[in-house]
Order: sequence, then C-alpha cells, then structure tokens
Amino acid sequence: MVIVCNGMIRSGSTLQYNIVRCLHTSLNLELQLLGALEIGEETYQRLADAARSPTRFLIKTHRTRPAVLKLAEKGLIFVLYIYRDLRDVAVSYREKFEAPWEEILATLDEEVALYWHLKPLQGRGKVLWQRYEEVIEDLPQAVRETAVYLGLDADESVVQEVAEACSLQSALRVMLQVRREILRKAREHFSTPISTRAIKKLIEESLGIAVGDPVSLIHWDHISSHRGRPGVWKEKLSAQEVQELTSRYRDWFLDAGYRIARSDGSPLRPSK
Repeated sequence: MVIVCNGMIRSGSTLQYNIVRCLHTSLNLELQLLGALEIGEETYQRLADAARSPTRFLIKTHRTRPAVLKLAEKGLIFVLYIYRDLRDVAVSYREKFEAPWEEILATLDEEVALYWHLKPLQGRGKVLWQRYEEVIEDLPQAVRETAVYLGLDADESVVQEVAEACSLQSALRVMLQVRREILRKAREHFSTPISTRAIKKLIEESLGIAVGDPVSLIHWDHISSHRGRPGVWKEKLSAQEVQELTSRYRDWFLDAGYRIARSDGSPLRPSK
C-alpha cells in the first residue's frame, strides 16, 4: 500500500503527512516513511509494485504524473490532497522562497492544473480532499477524516492524541529544534556571526547537513511568520496583485468556494 500526500504547495501537505504518520504510530501499525519525493515516470513502476505490497509506504510530493494518478483511480494507492486560498499561497511562497512575482504565478499555474486533474477523482471518492482553512480550524475532524479514508479504526482518544502531536505548537517546537541544531553546527564551523538563512545556505553547500527533521519533514523555516493564518493576503498583497490573481484564476476561486470580486466590488462569474 502506498499513501501519497500530494497537496498544494505551502498549504498543509506536511501536516497531512504527519497526521498519517502519527495515526499509524498511535495504532501501532508499521509504516515506512519515504519522505519527500518527486514522482516521475522513471519511478512509476517501483511505485506500482509498492502499491501491491502489504507493506505501507508514506510519501509527500507536490508533483505527480498522470500515470501515477491512474493508480489512485484503480484504488491501488491512497492520495491525500489539501488546497488553500491561492492568495495566501502566494504570500507564503514569496516569504519562504523570496520568489519574484513571475515565479509565483508559474507555480500557481502548476498547482491549479493539478487541482483540476485531481477533481474528477475526488468526485469518485478516490482522493481525500481537504481544505486548509477547515483543517486548521478543526484538526481533530481532519484526523477523523484521514482515519476513515485509510480504513483505520481510530477511537476518540487516538484522534485527540494525533491532533495534539500534529498541532501548530508541536510543529513549532520541532522547527525550533531544527534551528538550534543548525546554529550548533554553524558555531562549530563559522567564526563570524551571520543570519540563520545564510547559515542554512552555507551548511547545505559546504557540509551537506540536513536542515529539516527527517521524520516529520518540518524544516528550519517551515512555518511562516504569520503562523499560517488564513486571510493574511489582505495585508501582504497589493490591490494590483490581488486583481491579477483573482482574474487569472477566476474559475478556480469560484470552484474552490473562495469569495472574490472585481475592483468595482461586483462579483465575478465563471467563464463559459
């Protein structure tokens, strides 16, 4: 069995990954963690073979190929998908990667294309389809949904245990621990005080030291400065940027249920 957490970037796919991981831990079920992978055509056959294995494998990715999704349609793999208001995705992506606007748009183009590709599978119950804002609002419910989708018998005590283990506070503790380890390694190798971001870059390039937790996949700057708060785009995006996003992805916003309007305040309608 293969479980693939294939969510929208900067939208909680690592959270989904950890919910699955912690459910198996709490239920004393064996699960092999394969971490973050880009699943290409060259790995498809290995994935197909693993899907038919009694061993459970867990993968996080932001990219899948159509052939891989056919495995989900056949019920051979489990796919968990989570999406988020694209305006908040743009803010979070820019903050984390210091990306120019053109790169942000190109990334969102890919994310929206995957959304539409997965949508038919959602309608047939082949994908666990979750909305970021609802997941962080009611994490125990997200855990219940995940357990049901995977066919796991999780009672309420397990649900609460997993929700606590996957909470924002827990993730922050892991992130700070990763940062402390980076600083410890930096002090061993660099004599001049520099920023954490610069330290991270130097460590990656010169020492090959991981800058993330290998179990949870939470890295040194995983959680944004606004702690993943929904609606932060209202403070961080210009009116022009908001207008460009809502026009470019109009049909996505309407399908996903996010409120948008023209610059004059009139509602946008789906294109025909």
